Amino acid sequence: GLVDYAAGAPSAEDGVGVVLRTGSTSLPTIPWLEAPSSITDLSLGISLDVVGDRTGDDISDVIVGASDRAFVFSGSNATILQILESPDGPGDGFGFAVAGAGNVDESGAADFIVGAPDATVRSTSGAGRIFILSGDDGALIRSISSPMSEADGRFGAAVARRLGEGGDVL
Repeated sequence: GLVDYAAGAPSAEDGVGVVLRTGSTSLPTIPWLEAPSSITDLSLGISLDVVGDRTGDDISDVIVGASDRAFVFSGSNATILQILESPDGPGDGFGFAVAGAGNVDESGAADFIVGAPDATVRSTSGAGRIFILSGDDGALIRSISSPMSEADGRFGAAVARRLGEGGDVL
């Protein structure tokens, strides 16, 4: 039930998306994960991560970064499970980097880390910030701003989770 691979195509000419391939012989390669047509200019697929099975179908689901948004897609049928937006509003680069975060808030649902490397921090443009968001409803659990507040330092341009013993997120 794991996703074998996922690859972003943020500059695809005929829309935007991600190629997703599961290990199931009964499921085809899903050629594109698409955002709603009402949302344009996304660069969908600029970042992505497999976030485990959120739907109980034994197929891993995927978080996909885009311009000022992140989407959580079903790995089995490509439906959008969740749309995440920056708590600070558009323009901060939210979605440039994404990762599954494990169960940070201990609610039972896996949470997310989303980078916003263009965020202004303490009046410093482009210093950057990361957000840890609830897998239940996308609510902000915690934000972490660049500790250096360097102009165009782009803190949050890459994010990852740290795993402890047994794969628990620390």
